[in-house]
Amino acid sequence: MVTLEGMMRSAILAAARSPQLEQLVSAAPVSRSVVRRFVAGTTTEDAIDRRESGVGA
Repeated sequence: MVTLEGMMRSAILAAARSPQLEQLVSAAPVSRSVVRRFVAGTTTEDAIDRRESGVGA
């Protein structure tokens, strides 16, 4: 049986794997400042660098 929850889960997981969607969300004026403030980066090194520099605090 297909449920709404299962369909939403599949859609969200597919979106999370999409490089095109990542670029769109990161660059769109409506979400760019939110991404810059709340996303530390795409690698562990990015997160450590941002934490050490205090960016987004």
